[in-house]
Amino acid sequence: MNKTALNRIARNNAKVAKNKKVTHCYISKGSYYRPNYCGYTDYTTRAGVYTKEEALKCAANCSELTLVPIDIAKHNQRIMAEIKDLSTRIIT
Repeated sequence: MNKTALNRIARNNAKVAKNKKVTHCYISKGSYYRPNYCGYTDYTTRAGVYTKEEALKCAANCSELTLVPIDIAKHNQRIMAEIKDLSTRIIT
């Protein structure tokens, strides 16, 4: 990754750190980290949800990680839609 991209990521992460409204983040390195930092996904509905503190600690160890603030209402709406969709495939 080039220096310009790393600087952009660092500025973004510093902005997230200072924003008191941000409580949770997705962590991205091209794709989003899945829950428990295990694997990657392109979908936020399958991404791990990390507290801002967890995300900042993780990003401090890798300059290529971008912290993506979560809009909680939108996140929950997407998750509920995913659950509704998945429920159509339950076999009884």
